[in-house]
Parts: sequence; structure tokens; C-alpha cells
Amino acid sequence: MRQTVVYVTQFAANLYPDNWKDPDTFIPERWYSPEYASDKKSARQPFSCGPRNCIGISFAYHEMRLVLAELLYNFDIELCAESEGWAENQRTFVLNEKVPLWMKLKPRMQKR
Repeated sequence: MRQTVVYVTQFAANLYPDNWKDPDTFIPERWYSPEYASDKKSARQPFSCGPRNCIGISFAYHEMRLVLAELLYNFDIELCAESEGWAENQRTFVLNEKVPLWMKLKPRMQKR
């Protein structure tokens, strides 16, 4: 009996035009905008998929939501000039090159 292994890299799946409208463009709004409702969001699998996917996926998503909520609640966030074009200027090999994303965080006045 012959066994076949099929593998699709996330890079290919994330840039495949049948999965995404404007796949080469960084558009965070695609996750909630009606304009991108036809996107196949299930193609995005940052923690892998199948029987060997990340065991901590639920915990990781929970932690990310908590950290993001805390940041947005406590700070006004502004992109620094040196990070303009950050997403477009990243080089990709097997993984994205990790370059700094510089931001200014200003504490918000909390009403009590």
C-alpha cells in the first residue's frame, strides 16, 4: 500500500487568489468588513492544522485577546515614522523576517 503525504505551506495558502481578495495587500479590516466576506478565512491556519497542530492554540488565542484588550484600554497607540510600510518591506524566506515595529504608546486618562 502506497502512502501519500500532501502539504500546503501557509505562505502559499495565504497568497492564493482563490482564498483571498487582494492577497498581496495587508488589510486587517478583511476579518470583519463585508467587502471581504467572500474570503476563505479558514485557509489561515497560523498554528498548523490536523492531528499535530499546536496543543496550546486555545490558550494562545485567549492570552492574545487579553493582552490586546489591556493595551487598547490603557493606551492610545500611534505608528512611528520609521515603521511606515512595515508590512510591505518585510522579506520572506520560509518565515517572515522579524523587523521592529516601532509605536508610540500614550497612557490614556482613566475615568473612575
